[in-house]
Amino acid sequence: MSVIWWTEQENELLKQLYPKTINKKEIIKALKNKSWFAIQKQAKELNIKREVKNTGGRPKKKLRQVLGKNELTELLRKDITIDDIAKKLRTEPHIVRRFIQKFGL
Repeated sequence: MSVIWWTEQENELLKQLYPKTINKKEIIKALKNKSWFAIQKQAKELNIKREVKNTGGRPKKKLRQVLGKNELTELLRKDITIDDIAKKLRTEPHIVRRFIQKFGL
């Protein structure tokens, strides 16, 4: 495993870009030969924090649009609200209500 050394120029560039640049690809492009992991590690060492909230990452899971009858009946037997059922099934309360009507529960 090779050690990647950081120059003063790279550290200054990191201090300018890391906190405010939204797209991490721009930072990687500016700091050639540095991986995102190496950039994050160096920023942590220099106590530089990201000020931007939307840093990318995995997309959120989509809400479910279809619910199974057995799954829904099991949850309705337990004494929980429709809002709680919706959260548990990763969907919205109006979809739960629609399927309760559809299945006649």
